[in-house]
Amino acid sequence: MNWIILSLAGVAIWGANNIIDKIFLEKYIKNSSSATILMGLVGLLVSLSLLVFTGIPEFSTRDFLIIFASGLVLTLFALPYYKSLSLDDASRVVPVFQFIPIFYLLLAYIFLGESLQQKSLVGFLIVLVGSLFIAMEKFDLSIFKIRPSFLFMLLASFMYSVSIVMFKVVAVDNDFWGSILLTYFGTGVGSLLLFLIPSFKRNFISDIVRFKKGVWGVVALNEAGGLTGKLLISLAVIAGPLALVGLVENSQPVFVFIYALLLTKFAPKILKEDFSRESLIIKASSLAIITVGVLLI
Repeated sequence: MNWIILSLAGVAIWGANNIIDKIFLEKYIKNSSSATILMGLVGLLVSLSLLVFTGIPEFSTRDFLIIFASGLVLTLFALPYYKSLSLDDASRVVPVFQFIPIFYLLLAYIFLGESLQQKSLVGFLIVLVGSLFIAMEKFDLSIFKIRPSFLFMLLASFMYSVSIVMFKVVAVDNDFWGSILLTYFGTGVGSLLLFLIPSFKRNFISDIVRFKKGVWGVVALNEAGGLTGKLLISLAVIAGPLALVGLVENSQPVFVFIYALLLTKFAPKILKEDFSRESLIIKASSLAIITVGVLLI
């Protein structure tokens, strides 16, 4: 099995995760804070499970604090991400994730001293145009109004980029699974801190008590899918060129677009998104524009 199959499989699974997240927010969880806390608690269980197999990871105090903080930041990423999904179609929300490599480049330039190439700046402008296009309320330049979901997703992309930079700074010189364990542990602790906020606590309890038995199985399956996707991408990076694997990763919005379109057409009771002619033109065009920009970055 070559790196292309591994990376495509990982991205396809991540796209399915986005769709399941959207379905959960429509049918089972009313509050984005509840979804964030639930994600963190599942992450805490994952970290404890990994602890059984890997033992306590050995990190310097500095590396431990950085990798733990990356998990806390990942919790902060989840709040605007779930909020954005609760406001809009997944096929509109996920393409804005393509701001992540842009934020990563900027953070690497500021904190790691990496240079910015002219081609990357052109790619940034193209991604910006495509993202603003998909963020439009209507296909009408005379009344340019940004969808609120875009702003939340922009914040989520920035927080995710910060978490990734912190993770890579530590993981490159330490045990991979130990780094994953501590990241999920930080996410779990972050969710527990959110649970201490009275309004978040009330919302979480209110949402959870409505869960049916089968819902917990889907939650576990979704989280397992996220881990599987991460593992497949990691194996692809080992087996193939990092830059090309990164390009394949950027196809995630395409998978989300296809999944959402198929469900809307054949299983609208599960998920129904806006695929009117105008919306379809906006989504497909902006996705193409963003893809071109990412390729330049």
